[in-house]
Amino acid sequence: SGINAEYKAVVSTQSTGHSDSFEQFDAIKQLSRHMTAYGGKVFDYMCKDVRFIVTQCRSWQADFSTALTVNPEVRFLKSDWIDVCCKRGETVDKSPFYLLQ
Repeated sequence: SGINAEYKAVVSTQSTGHSDSFEQFDAIKQLSRHMTAYGGKVFDYMCKDVRFIVTQCRSWQADFSTALTVNPEVRFLKSDWIDVCCKRGETVDKSPFYLLQ
């Protein structure tokens, strides 16, 4: 259970509100680790294979529109989704975690 291989994602490097870049890097590393531990695949860069962008941002960012030009089907998920999946040990409904334009 947990996150499965259908989840091909980029973990967003957008500002997370952390006070310094080390904390931001650590948060991104942890999100990536959770994705891969549960069978997801994390890409370093946006490409046509990416299905989701996982972000700690709470609002739409200009770079997200750029990602849509590469793959108009990509969906943006708040990182809280990964946390909830890990805590419950299963994939939970993504709907409440989508970040909308």
